[in-house]
Amino acid sequence: METPTEIPRSLRTADGLSLFVRVWPGEGKGSLGIIHGYGEHSGRYDGFARWLNARGWSVAACDLRGHGNSPGRRGHIRRFADYLYDATALHGFLQGRVGGRPVFLLGHSLGGLIAIRYLQGGAEGLGGLILSAPFLKAELPIPTWKVALSRVLSRGWPSFSSPSGLGGALVSRDPEIVAEYGRDPLMHTKATARWLTETLTAQEDAFAWAPELSIPLLLLHGDADPIASVSATRRFFAAAGSHDKTLNVYGGFLHEVLNEIGKERVWEDIASWLDERSRTEGEIRTKEVMC
Repeated sequence: METPTEIPRSLRTADGLSLFVRVWPGEGKGSLGIIHGYGEHSGRYDGFARWLNARGWSVAACDLRGHGNSPGRRGHIRRFADYLYDATALHGFLQGRVGGRPVFLLGHSLGGLIAIRYLQGGAEGLGGLILSAPFLKAELPIPTWKVALSRVLSRGWPSFSSPSGLGGALVSRDPEIVAEYGRDPLMHTKATARWLTETLTAQEDAFAWAPELSIPLLLLHGDADPIASVSATRRFFAAAGSHDKTLNVYGGFLHEVLNEIGKERVWEDIASWLDERSRTEGEIRTKEVMC
């Protein structure tokens, strides 16, 4: 079998941005769109995408505005809804390529929060949603003074930026992943006041809307995640209205379950879940698993 080839492309959003997109074509089963996390980019999903290609799935991932090879100030947005333009463009791109086969969406961390808010807007045509360590709440509480200051700056100096505090040692126990995280020139570690206030509001909206979620849902989280709260993920899982929902919690895993030591288990869990939902309809299942 030939090695799948990544094809760089671009997407035009409804508000006029041209986003960088990577496409890994596969044959047969359907398509998975990936929305990456804060500060990273689509290229970090290359190994996982190629692995899925070999199992019959096409994959596409865009660099969000302000990330990777896409335009925009690093770590800044005017409003959280700007990210939803990016999700809409990616979903539309996938639907235009599938030829009647199912489309699924995977969001990691910030991308998970974006995916939830995107579905809140009434997105149609998705076969299911996968959330990897969704950023529904920070694991370490943000100091009250910092939130208050950010709200003031968001109105008067919205682009004021400060270090996010993220680093490779927080995302994986794999030394190779940690090293790559630190030397990757497309990564960034800045967050603006407006980004923080908009994201906090989006987190509240995500929980408020959770009972309305109806499509199949797979939640993945490491129980040692120092960035995104696993307890918040459990609360979202419990509140989600989907009849078909599964929560997998991986013992000892940090933030990036797709890049952890033992990631093969996670990849297999995702592929099995996708395969099953591309073949069956109407089954009701609710399951929480400690892996």
